[in-house]
Amino acid sequence: MNTVLSRTNSLFAFSLSVMAALTFGCFITTAFKDRRVTVRVFKVML
Repeated sequence: MNTVLSRTNSLFAFSLSVMAALTFGCFITTAFKDRRVTVRVFKVML
């Protein structure tokens, strides 16, 4: 029979695996994004 400690350990390991997958998914969605932006500089005469 599983003890409370082993069930907690299994739940913790599963949640860490899910968090790692989510982190990797967030990385993949932003890793190849085009980061070039158009910048316009206005000259102000005082």
